Amino acid sequence: IARRRAGELRGAAQRRADAWRATLVGSHQNVLVERSGRTGHAPNFAAVTFGEDQMPGTIVRTKIVNVAGDRLIGVDA
Repeated sequence: IARRRAGELRGAAQRRADAWRATLVGSHQNVLVERSGRTGHAPNFAAVTFGEDQMPGTIVRTKIVNVAGDRLIGVDA
């Protein structure tokens, strides 16, 4: 019973996180670029993947254009 309930809770949490990420599409976020230059995190801790390489360590104004799995897809705003 405990494993089943834990699985239900994980599924509910995933659905809620997916719905939250979907609400961010179309928004503008200031994203801190990570070392790879291809990823970063918004102030709300949402993970973002960029369409183009960015300068690591900078904060880039980004328009969120899509969601891919557990990451947002962003382009220069």
